[in-house]
Amino acid sequence: MDKVNIENLPYDRLLKNYDSPDTLWFFDHPYTVGETKNYKMWTPADMKAFSKTVKGLKGKWIVTINDTPDNRSLFEGCPIQSLSTAGGCSNSRTDGPTRNRFHEIIIKSWLKP
Repeated sequence: MDKVNIENLPYDRLLKNYDSPDTLWFFDHPYTVGETKNYKMWTPADMKAFSKTVKGLKGKWIVTINDTPDNRSLFEGCPIQSLSTAGGCSNSRTDGPTRNRFHEIIIKSWLKP
């Protein structure tokens, strides 16, 4: 991972420090619905402000977020891929189809070549 920076700062500060046409951003931020004890969920207003900000970046970006109609509408016009994954720390060999499933979308700022 040569020339990769990993930081834990508010996203708006990171964008000011590093955005350029040569930057590739990957954002994996808090879900907007559901239950969690590990972190604070984002509100619809948080997500709306975030989507507006990333759409104005000079660099390319990838966003992963929970799959909701609201999140899809905020990124309308961008390539969106659906993904369903098993969640939690369960043993996949024993939990089988009863495991919790998380439905996410992967959004990017560019179209396929």
